[in-house]
Amino acid sequence: MVAGYAYGALLDVWDWTTFYRGSPSFGFLPGAGTAMLLQRFGRFYLATSAVWDSFRAAGDALAVIVLGLPVLAALARVRRRLTFTVAGPEGGDTALPSSPEQVRCIRDAEAVGFRASARPPL
Repeated sequence: MVAGYAYGALLDVWDWTTFYRGSPSFGFLPGAGTAMLLQRFGRFYLATSAVWDSFRAAGDALAVIVLGLPVLAALARVRRRLTFTVAGPEGGDTALPSSPEQVRCIRDAEAVGFRASARPPL
């Protein structure tokens, strides 16, 4: 959620300094003190973007809640499926599979004649 507000605030700094420069109530005033600029930006942010950024932050949180576990599960499955062993120069495996599914995948690959080799093909 913090990222939603931070992204909105960064966009608003550009908008505030470009389009609202010199506005009497909450625009950017070149040469003003830091405290005054922060106060004016706070008013600008509340008046123009706080509601929009709240919806963005809520959408970010909802996306993480809804999509977080399925995406992590898919990435874990890809990791399991793409892990392989490499045969050393003497034909022995230099890495051992770390899950029963990897053992099954290796057996299936060897059954059709595939064997990963550390030596490049000639």
